[in-house]
Amino acid sequence: MRELQVLGNGHLELDFADWKEFFETEMVEQLRSQLKAMIEQALEAERDYYLHWMGSLVGAKPDGL
Repeated sequence: MRELQVLGNGHLELDFADWKEFFETEMVEQLRSQLKAMIEQALEAERDYYLHWMGSLVGAKPDGL
């Protein structure tokens, strides 16, 4: 991609190919960031569930005691 030029009114001077490449790149980065955050949240939730489950097993008393 060529260097972006800013017009006098603050807008970027982009032809369609540059516009498409610029926004596709931005969308990929944004989606990658969101996906990473979602995976991290899912892993944390699974970890918390597992730790809670293990804690309930440790605190449980065997039958008959």
